[in-house]
Amino acid sequence: MMVTMTAARVIKAGEFKAKCLELMDSVARSGGVIVITKRGRPVAQLSAIVTRPTTLTGYLSEQIDFVGDAITPVDVAWGPAPVAEKRRRKSRRS
Repeated sequence: MMVTMTAARVIKAGEFKAKCLELMDSVARSGGVIVITKRGRPVAQLSAIVTRPTTLTGYLSEQIDFVGDAITPVDVAWGPAPVAEKRRRKSRRS
């Protein structure tokens, strides 16, 4: 679900009563807020429920695409630099 920040929409209680289910679906899709008024005074607010995952495992699973082979190792040497390389770096700094 994509949540966007928008200004709160204000409607009268009678209009909310007539369109309740439609407004709930709209808020769930858009993430917006509806303020419900009675005699011109705000009495309630309708907003979408934002759920947070209990763990981060798989949180972005539907938003990330792998391009190419993510399993096969690349031809790059990993790990600390060889001792000779470290000595050259130190001598350049001096």
